[in-house]
Amino acid sequence: MNRIVNPFIAVSFFIAGVLSCISTYWFVKTYLLPPTAIEIRGVLKLQTEPSDPSATSNPPNGYFVESTATDRFYVTGDLVKPYVGSLVLIKGTLSTVCSPDLHPCYPELQVKQVIQAPSGK
Repeated sequence: MNRIVNPFIAVSFFIAGVLSCISTYWFVKTYLLPPTAIEIRGVLKLQTEPSDPSATSNPPNGYFVESTATDRFYVTGDLVKPYVGSLVLIKGTLSTVCSPDLHPCYPELQVKQVIQAPSGK
């Protein structure tokens, strides 16, 4: 009887430990170390097709703001659609997006707020 109970108890404790680790990681990442919110400013543009489809290392398609710090700063979310071609100030959470062949990668902002910026500095 001991030989049957011990493996069952060991597997149960293992599963409980894995679930505990996953929930602790989620809690720490969500509440104690949330992603940094940042702001970017620039003209919002949209790329729907690569400039040279046969070339490698094409940037990914989507909404982006060109920046002097990086070549492109991609943004995600439905909030940006009405602002294409406008000077905007976008606030959101930082992540990364890569091209279809995984090179190059660009910073990406998951949009929380979009404000049309005044054209003056």
